[in-house]
Amino acid sequence: MSSDADEDKLKPAGKEDLAAALVRRFRPENKLDVLMIAHYTQVSAHTPDRGAHPVFWPLWNAYVSRLEKYLETPRIQKSVEKLKELEELRPWIMPSKPVKWTDDHDSLAGDVLVKRHTYSEAKENIQQVRQLGAGRPRTNVAIAIRGLELKTVTPTLTWEGVCEKVCDCGKSQHDASCLGRLKSAVTELKSILTKYEPTALR
Repeated sequence: MSSDADEDKLKPAGKEDLAAALVRRFRPENKLDVLMIAHYTQVSAHTPDRGAHPVFWPLWNAYVSRLEKYLETPRIQKSVEKLKELEELRPWIMPSKPVKWTDDHDSLAGDVLVKRHTYSEAKENIQQVRQLGAGRPRTNVAIAIRGLELKTVTPTLTWEGVCEKVCDCGKSQHDASCLGRLKSAVTELKSILTKYEPTALR
């Protein structure tokens, strides 16, 4: 993650200052870089509580730290593999429902984008950023994270008990298919954590 000095750069008085700090820090070299900076402002603005989210916070940290590193890497050194890592992690850290995009997000993203693009290009890119994380809610991701966090803080609770608390199927009584869906999602989640943040499973 970023150092304290870097974090200080991201705490200026106004949105224009923040946009300038981001452009100065990451030095965007193409449209994708600028788009990802706008995305970065959205994701980093919703930092989860580390103590309250022992599973989600490591996922978020793994994603944001890699996003920062990718943006800070000169274009000639950027690798497709690193971009694939971001794409693999992103569904796990974006909320099941997209963060509501406000006028403030538009203004901040616009401040960043117009540094290198025309107004029409900036508007088009903002529309693309609005779609990040949109679409059908990833319910299996949501129940996997909630379920593993619940099991982590309450290890004596059985998986059947966890399922009763986190399953969102709408049934009055949860059955074997609900438990199977939860366990399958948690297995996939553990695989992601093992790959990117293994300390979260200790």
